[in-house]
Amino acid sequence: MTISKEEKEYFRNCFSQIPIKNNFNDIIYELYVIHKYSYRNIVTIVNHVFRKINIQIIIKILEEFDVKRCNKGEDCKSPNGCIQSRSNFNKDNTTIDRKQYICSYCYNYNRNFRRADQTKQNHILEFQKIKEKIKQDEFLVNLYKQEGFTYNDLSTISLRKINNIINLLQKYDIKRCSNSLCKTPIQSRKNFFVDNTSIDGLMSQCRVCQLQYSKIYNLVNLEIIRNKHKEYNDQFGRYNTYASKLNFYGEKVRRDLNNQKLIQVQCKLCKKWFNPTNLQIQNRIRAIDGQAGSVGTECNFYCSQECKELCPLYRIRVSELITQQRLKNNNLNQEDFERMTQELRRYFLKLKNPDRCELCGEKFDQKNLILHHIIPVSIDYISEADKDNIIFICKNCHNQVHQIDGCQNNQLKEFSLENKSCF
Repeated sequence: MTISKEEKEYFRNCFSQIPIKNNFNDIIYELYVIHKYSYRNIVTIVNHVFRKINIQIIIKILEEFDVKRCNKGEDCKSPNGCIQSRSNFNKDNTTIDRKQYICSYCYNYNRNFRRADQTKQNHILEFQKIKEKIKQDEFLVNLYKQEGFTYNDLSTISLRKINNIINLLQKYDIKRCSNSLCKTPIQSRKNFFVDNTSIDGLMSQCRVCQLQYSKIYNLVNLEIIRNKHKEYNDQFGRYNTYASKLNFYGEKVRRDLNNQKLIQVQCKLCKKWFNPTNLQIQNRIRAIDGQAGSVGTECNFYCSQECKELCPLYRIRVSELITQQRLKNNNLNQEDFERMTQELRRYFLKLKNPDRCELCGEKFDQKNLILHHIIPVSIDYISEADKDNIIFICKNCHNQVHQIDGCQNNQLKEFSLENKSCF
């Protein structure tokens, strides 16, 4: 490199005014970024007018600033220009700074352009001519709507990441149905079912097409689907799948001692631990939630058909149970009380359909509401199924109610009829 006298004098003045190391680094940065000299040119300049220095020192200084220049110069495809972070350059152990000469944008552009067909190449060239980001976005959206390009196609044309393309289309609230027979392929994203396994979180077909496909698939594969359902229903339930929900409803559960993945429950009659099937567990949960085929059916766990037939509670409905308890004339044991509470909960959930705590008024899911008797059942069995005596309250309010003097759990047996309201 030949340096003119004017340049020598200019740089000599620059370097003569350097009092500290940081200022020297700033001069190196200025030579590289502003004056656009190469590593070797900077070494030549410094050696001529200041002191002996090697190229590795220059590279180390520029690494501290985290800058590198793409060799494409003004033709660089990066939206930020040719001066970029070093992280935008791929590794190359054959170069002096172990980075490629061109940035990843230019590298991807060259690769994509070579692989693209003539139509895509034309769109790539057209996109590069657009400098305003808003117009670039509109260009890509029009390609998606009119040309039928995929996320990958738009990524190839724009050199943007696929996630950025998806975010752009989310901004415009559009998605294309993958069914070629769909009457309105471009629709709002709200018209697609959620699918967390897909790249954009939505199913490829719109709701209408998906439902039509499901109907046809179910008709064609009806026998296969039935066999799969039967096979699943007959399998033993897994602990991690059902334990938390059954525990929430007060069921005793444990892991199978021989297979820790499986769940075990107790037989309602003989109290023997056994492995329930998926169907048994699902029926029990539906019954507790009040979703059984008949209101009041418990679907308790039984280890065998013999225990099921011998159990006096098998197939007893809530109305029958209430009648039986009244006939018992205040002789209510704990097990029957717990059973009746579960029956009443399901029955009155159907009847009242609560959506909030009846004390504080805060909204809750029904599973988080507790059935509470204003007049305790322990002293007045006649009112246990009176809908005016039953309210659904949240856990916090339930705890507060049972803190009232006389209403605490250990005081209910001595509860006085003169002051019988726990409300």
